[in-house]
Amino acid sequence: MTYPNDTASIAATYVARGWAVVPVRAGAKLPIETDWPNKGRRTAAEVQAAWTLYPDANVGIVTGLVSGLWVLDIDPGNGGMQALAGLVAAYGQLPETYVVRTPSGGLHYYFLLPADFEPRNAQHGRRAGRLPVGIDVRGRGGQVVAPPSSRPEGVYTVLADFPLSPAPEWLLDMLRPVEPVAAPTPTVPDGAALLASASVSHLWDSWLTKVFAEELERLARAPEGARDDVAFGVAVRLVEICNSDWNVVTLDDAYPHFMQACAVASANGSSPYTAAEADQKWRNAIGRRAGLGVPPPPPLGITGTAWTPPVFPPGISDASSNGGAQSDFDQAGQDPANPFTSPGAGGTSMQVAEKLINGPIEQGEVASAWESAVSVELSRLLVREEAGRRAKARNAVVTDFDQVALDDAGMEALPPAVSLVEGWLEMDCLARINGPSGHGKSFVVLDFGACVSTGQAWHGRPVTRTEVCYIVAEGARGTAKRARAWCQRHGLDSTGITFVPRPVQIGGPEWEALKAWCIRRRFGLIIFDTQARSTVGVDENDSTEMGQVIADLDEIKVATGACCMLVHHRGLRGDLGRGSSAVRGAMDTELDVTRQGTTITLKSTKQKDGTDPESVRFTMNPLGDSVVLIGETEASLAGPFTSPTQVPMSLRERCAVAIARALMDAVGSGLTRSEAQTHARVALQLGSDDSTKRVVRRGWSDLMELGRIAKASGREAYFFIDMDGAPVLAANPDKVVQGGPEVYIP
Repeated sequence: MTYPNDTASIAATYVARGWAVVPVRAGAKLPIETDWPNKGRRTAAEVQAAWTLYPDANVGIVTGLVSGLWVLDIDPGNGGMQALAGLVAAYGQLPETYVVRTPSGGLHYYFLLPADFEPRNAQHGRRAGRLPVGIDVRGRGGQVVAPPSSRPEGVYTVLADFPLSPAPEWLLDMLRPVEPVAAPTPTVPDGAALLASASVSHLWDSWLTKVFAEELERLARAPEGARDDVAFGVAVRLVEICNSDWNVVTLDDAYPHFMQACAVASANGSSPYTAAEADQKWRNAIGRRAGLGVPPPPPLGITGTAWTPPVFPPGISDASSNGGAQSDFDQAGQDPANPFTSPGAGGTSMQVAEKLINGPIEQGEVASAWESAVSVELSRLLVREEAGRRAKARNAVVTDFDQVALDDAGMEALPPAVSLVEGWLEMDCLARINGPSGHGKSFVVLDFGACVSTGQAWHGRPVTRTEVCYIVAEGARGTAKRARAWCQRHGLDSTGITFVPRPVQIGGPEWEALKAWCIRRRFGLIIFDTQARSTVGVDENDSTEMGQVIADLDEIKVATGACCMLVHHRGLRGDLGRGSSAVRGAMDTELDVTRQGTTITLKSTKQKDGTDPESVRFTMNPLGDSVVLIGETEASLAGPFTSPTQVPMSLRERCAVAIARALMDAVGSGLTRSEAQTHARVALQLGSDDSTKRVVRRGWSDLMELGRIAKASGREAYFFIDMDGAPVLAANPDKVVQGGPEVYIP
C-alpha cells in the first residue's frame, strides 16, 4: 500500500502496533477533526484515506484504552526535567520503554495501561494525580503528537524504540485514585457545618442552615426500605439549592455531607447502603436537575409572601432599584406625596417597609443594608457572567471549516451507506424494533444477528458479514435455547454472536469501557435487548432524558460505525414504541413485530434514507427445546418443522399470561391493577364490555392465588414474581420474591 508521505507511512506502523492515530494540524498539536476522540484510525486503509484528505497533517496517537497506553509528559519549560530527576533519585530509574523527544526538549515516556485503573488525561490546567509541577499525563481523553511530526521549534524524534513497559508501581501510586476512608462512627452532619465548609456568609445563612440540617437529618434517619427514594429526594433538593444563582454553596461543598448522611443511614440498617449506591443517586440528581435552581428565601427577616424591595421615604435615594425611572403613581392609585398612608396595590409592602424603617432599625441602616445586598448580588452576577465568558472561550474548539465544508462534488464523493441486511438494516445507523410483549421480537433480533455474524443470507436477502454484540439484558437462558435451535436449523456449530448475558446501562458507569471494547472488537451490529432494561432510572417519556440516551448511542455508533439496535415494547395503541417521540425521530430505522398464533409479521415503519421493504411473515416452528423462524417463502416447512397439535389455552388463562407479560415489561416501575388489565385487553384485542372485563379480572385473581403477583412497598405498583425455569402459570406457594427493584409485599 502506498502512502501520501512519510508521516502517513509511519502512522501506518503505529496502527500495526495496535495504536489508534489521528491527523493533527501541520505545525501544531491540535487534532484537525473536532470529534477526534471518536475517530482514531486503526487500519492501514483508514490511515491512507485520512492522509490523502489531510496530506500535510502531523500524526497524533490517541491515549487510553483505545490504544492500550498512556504517556508521561515531561515539560522542561515548567521544571519537568528537575522534577523527574528528583523522582528518579527518590524511587529509582524508569524502565526501558518507548521514549520520544519533543521539539521543546521535553520527553514522552510511553507505558502500558495498568490493570486496575486508567490514568486520566490532565485537563484545564490541572495536573493529573499527585505528580510534581512540570510532569503531566496523557491518558483517557488525550492524545500526543508523535514522530515524524514537526512544529516551528523542531521535530519529534524517537529516543528509545523499546517495546512498551508497565510503569513502576511508585509512579502508578501517584496517579491511582485514592479510595475514600469511611468514618468509623459516622455522625449526622448539620447545616451549619456545611455552610462552614463552604465559607459562606450572606443574607440567607440561617435559612440554609435550617434547610440543610432538615434534609441531612431526614436522609440519615431514612428507613432501610426507603433509603434509595429518600437519598434521591435529598440529593435533588441539595442540587437545586447549589444550582441557584443567589447561593454560593457549591456541589463540591454539599457532596461530602450528603455522603456522610448516607453512611449514617447505612450504619443504622441491617444491610449496607454502599458508597457506590449513594454516589449514583447524587449523580442521577445532578443529571435530572442540571441547571435548575430554586428562588431565594426572603432576606433581612421579611416573612410572608414573595419579598419585594423596601420603599424608602423622601430623602433616601434608590435609583438602582428601577434605573432612576419616574413611576406613575396616579396609575398605581397612590399619592406620591405620602406613599405610606395612601391606599393602593403596594400597600402591604409599604407597611412592611414602614415597620422596618420606623422600628428598631434606623432608616440609614436599612438603606445601607439594601444597598449592600444589591451590590453583593450585582457583583456575583458580573463575576458569573465573566466566568461564563472565560469558560466558553477556554472550551471553544478552533475549527477550520474550510477543511470541513464540501461542495456538490464533495457531497457526491461521500461514501455510500453500507447495507447490513439488504433493504432492512444499514451500518452506521440507529435502529429500533418494537412490538408487544411475547410477540417474538427477540426471535427476530437473534435471527438478524446470527445471519449477519455468520454471513448467512437473511431469508433470501444478502447480508454484510461482521462481528455482532448482543447485550441480553433479560432472559439469557431463553436466548441460549434460541441460539441452539437456530444453529440446528442452519447446520452450524455456532451463531458467531458475542453475547453479554446481563444489562449494561446506556450512559452508565460501564459505558466508556463498553465503548472501548466495542471499538477493539470491531462490532458492526450492537443489540440492546431491551431498551427498558438498558436505561433503568431514565424516564422513557422525558424527551430530555431520552435525548441523552440517544446522544450516548450516537457516540458508540460514530466510534464503531456499527448499527446500534434497541429492542423495545410497543405502546398500547398503534405500531410505535412506548415513550418519547424524540427517540423515534432520532432513529434511522424502525421495525415492528406482531404475532397471531404461530405467525409473526415483521414490517418496516421507518427507513430514513430509503423506502420501506415489503413486510415479511414467519412461522414459529418448534425445534429442540425452542422454536425457529421459517419465512413464508421458504420451501422446507415439512418434517421436523411442522407445528404439533397443542391444546389451546382458555381465554381466562390467556388473560392471566397477558397480564404477567405486561407486568414483566414494566419491571422498573410496575403497573397499577387497572393498567395491567388494560394492557392485557389491548394485547389480546379484547373489547371493553363487562363480561370481557370480568374474565380479565379473573385472570388477575388467578395470578394472585398462584402467588405470582406482589405489591411494591409504599406505593400502588404491582410486579410479576419471576421463578427461574417455571412457566408463567406455575404456583409460587411460598410467596418467595426472587429479585426486583423494590422490597415486595405479597
